Amino acid sequence: MGTFNNLIVEVVCASCSTRYKAGIQFKYAHTWLLDYRIGDKLEWFNERYDIGAPGKKLVKMYGVLGVEHCPQGCVVGEEEFDIILRNDVLESYRKIEKREDYLDGNGEYFVIEH
Repeated sequence: MGTFNNLIVEVVCASCSTRYKAGIQFKYAHTWLLDYRIGDKLEWFNERYDIGAPGKKLVKMYGVLGVEHCPQGCVVGEEEFDIILRNDVLESYRKIEKREDYLDGNGEYFVIEH
């Protein structure tokens, strides 16, 4: 996947119902293994190296859960998410709805509103 950032969230294991914190990996803004939480504003560094562009009103980013096992040892499948960004602030996340949205462009994000 190359360099990415993490949205730190609480997830629930589908097998054993254990709640735990994990990172949803995404590529947008300054990607340098930065950890974010809902409500955080993304950092931008250099337009030559950053992914996307700052100041978009509404962006949906592709994310994938960055763990293989829950704390109890259950195998976690490759879970995919939509991460919603509004005015450079992380607003929410949800299970991916339409993978096709990411097929136009670079596959990492989809600008909903400029």
